[in-house]
Amino acid sequence: MDAKNLPALATLSGEPPVAPAAPADERAALVADAPLRVVAHYFGSGGFLPGREGRLRVDISNPGGGIVPLQVRFRAPKGWSLARSGTDVEHALGPGETQTEELALVPPAAGGGGALRVELRSGVLSWAVEAGLPLAAFPSEPVSPGP
Repeated sequence: MDAKNLPALATLSGEPPVAPAAPADERAALVADAPLRVVAHYFGSGGFLPGREGRLRVDISNPGGGIVPLQVRFRAPKGWSLARSGTDVEHALGPGETQTEELALVPPAAGGGGALRVELRSGVLSWAVEAGLPLAAFPSEPVSPGP
């Protein structure tokens, strides 16, 4: 999937959104495309189920010509839990390189949407982008917590 053909939730370049060409079980959104490209990939057809763990993959790419030292912090919406091997990540992305982060998120059992906040810092430059987290419709039966 080409990140240039994904819808923009928030883009620093100001380019208009474009319809995605993602498989039925994957949804993707271009969150930012300059100075680094940040793409969030959601799995499942209906969004996150309240009280159940769902997966999210975040790809951070360096489309530029130089090495970018990078610190990344992920912040879940209020009431959501976020699991991964640490919430702070440090990288040095070379030209054309991509760093992939796999995240596990659990929305509150009572529901409540929100956005994943991705905070980025490179040298003295720091910025943040947010990716909306789709919440599935409540199922007709009560949802028990995941394993």
